Formats: sequence, C-alpha cells, structure tokens
Amino acid sequence: MVRDGLFLVRMYGEKHDDHWALMSLDFGVAAQGKTVEEALSRLDEQMKEYIYDVTVGEDKEFEKELLSRKAPLEFFVKYKCSAALLGFLCIV
Repeated sequence: MVRDGLFLVRMYGEKHDDHWALMSLDFGVAAQGKTVEEALSRLDEQMKEYIYDVTVGEDKEFEKELLSRKAPLEFFVKYKCSAALLGFLCIV
C-alpha cells in the first residue's frame, strides 16, 4: 500500500530458538536475523532489491504478477490473530 509517497508494508515475525524470522505479507519476501533489528534490516534490503528487480531490473516483464504476489495465507492468519490479541490486551 502506498500512503503519502511511502510504501506501508505489513510484516509478521516469529522468534525461534536463536533467531527471528520476518515475512513481508505484501511481497512474500522473508529474512532472518539473530535479533529483530537485524532481521528487519535484512528484510528491508530484501524488499528494496525485490522492488528494484521487479520494476527496473531483470524481472520487469513480470512486474504486475510479482508486485501482486503475497505471502502464504498462514502468515496473514497469524498476523490478524496477533493484531486481534494485541487489541484485546490493550482494552483489558
């Protein structure tokens, strides 16, 4: 989604044993890092490279299909459940 000239990207993340895994719901791109900050930095770079490749680079001919690609449904469900739970906890 674009708002005020900026991309607003929904993300979902999970802490595993020794790392964080983050997924961009809007592009289906993922990254991992030892900390959430490292994973976020890597995801940011992955998304920038993805958008460049799709809009300017070697994948330009598939731009429409690739920019509409989303993460698997399982991550949207986890995202929505987490958001609902956080909303509920803020009310209580």
